[in-house]
Amino acid sequence: MKTVLIYDQLFEKPISFRVVEGDYTHLNGAYINHMDLELSLSDELLSLLFKDDECNMFDDFTDTFPVDAVNSGAKVIVVGFLP
Repeated sequence: MKTVLIYDQLFEKPISFRVVEGDYTHLNGAYINHMDLELSLSDELLSLLFKDDECNMFDDFTDTFPVDAVNSGAKVIVVGFLP
């Protein structure tokens, strides 16, 4: 199972996409810096977005929607960062 992350930074940058291994549908609608996001979910989301403690994003984010992954059965969720 794979999940397509649609990463939204609320008009700070264009949306981007990342395909990750696993089912992360429980994170759909989760935004870093949102007051209602549980710490454990925030940590999990951070680990999917950033490769290190300096908030460098993984290199495999793209600006092209991964149609092939979806056609192969990947789940699709929206996650993001509140500036």
